[in-house]
Amino acid sequence: IVLVGTMAVAAVLDLKDRRIPNWLTLSALLLALMVRAFPGGPVFLPGLTGFAVAFALVLPLFAFGLLGGGDAKLLMVVGALLGPVPFLIAFLYASVAGGLMALATAVASGSVKTLLFRSMAFGTSMVTMGRRGLRMSVSEPSAVTIPYGVAIAVGALAAYFLPFTG
Repeated sequence: IVLVGTMAVAAVLDLKDRRIPNWLTLSALLLALMVRAFPGGPVFLPGLTGFAVAFALVLPLFAFGLLGGGDAKLLMVVGALLGPVPFLIAFLYASVAGGLMALATAVASGSVKTLLFRSMAFGTSMVTMGRRGLRMSVSEPSAVTIPYGVAIAVGALAAYFLPFTG
């Protein structure tokens, strides 16, 4: 219930306002950890580990400007709710959903070439630690952004309801 409710509210707010508010992510994180600490509920340690894995993964993405703060915090909530391995699967699904959303946005706006060029230049910047390529951020006015909270919701719900059995 916590996962579905949080993802639904986050997706709607991100579509509507293009931001995921702190009141949602912080209350969902506290609720996730409380549910995991409740006797008879899911075990607490995997939730804490999932949060830590999410934090370690999304912090560099936030620092490089690939994720907004609300997106990063929402991913940490997903880690706390799902645990470490399901979080990684959710992150993979969210990345694919976000890539498809970005591609659809680029096609609709006629900026596919720009998207490909900027993606390659930004990848170069990440690999060379900013010495070459293009350093950009989702907060730049010229950045083409998507409501990534929708992709996170898709990834989290897919990982929960359609677990990867590899």
